[in-house]
Amino acid sequence: MEENMEIVPINDNEEREGEQVPADKRITTPYMTKYERARVLGTRALQIAMSAPVMVELEANKVKKQNNIHQID
Repeated sequence: MEENMEIVPINDNEEREGEQVPADKRITTPYMTKYERARVLGTRALQIAMSAPVMVELEANKVKKQNNIHQID
């Protein structure tokens, strides 16, 4: 390996990570397709299955679980 090797970014996006693109220059739609949604949900489900922390409080599920327990008793 050369010791004088310089790393050059492929495009400008790598240097501007974290900046937002102005609304008039965006080329995508603000909507997520069903395929994108399925991929995001599947990825998150896998993360949770591998013990990643859950980021939202699941009150609705707690209520359902309590109702089911009361119905069994």
